[in-house]
Amino acid sequence: MKEKKTESITIKITESMKKELEKIQEEERREFSDLIRYMLQNEIDQYKKWGKKKSEYTG
Repeated sequence: MKEKKTESITIKITESMKKELEKIQEEERREFSDLIRYMLQNEIDQYKKWGKKKSEYTG
């Protein structure tokens, strides 16, 4: 009887930890997506600036 109680407690903790891990992973994915979006936008902005400067010199 005592073993079953221990097992159910262990399972509850495991489920709780699994849910917490899923929350953390989702948050990390969102943060990573935001970082990639920021980096790409920064690159695009740099190319636009470089393109304008180049056209000033060549045009």
